[in-house]
Amino acid sequence: MVRDYISNVIVIKNGQMVAYKNIEVNHPLHYGGYYFYQQSYDTQEGQYTILQVVSDSGLSIVYSGYLMLGIGVFWHFWFRHLLRRSKDGN
Repeated sequence: MVRDYISNVIVIKNGQMVAYKNIEVNHPLHYGGYYFYQQSYDTQEGQYTILQVVSDSGLSIVYSGYLMLGIGVFWHFWFRHLLRRSKDGN
């Protein structure tokens, strides 16, 4: 019976251990631009873990989209009205 949903993960590169972490739900291992999540495990004997590997290579595009959205909201609700008031002389 599995007591904890924790997996000991070791990343080996060129025969050297380069990363080690006990991963559990919502606490992945981050290495080389990838996140290693514990997706599932052996329910019968607890001998192995199934990992999900996710790349964060497109994250900068997502953040730049949020930045543009924030600038657009600021422009639409506040800055545009301030410019209009200054042109009208108020």
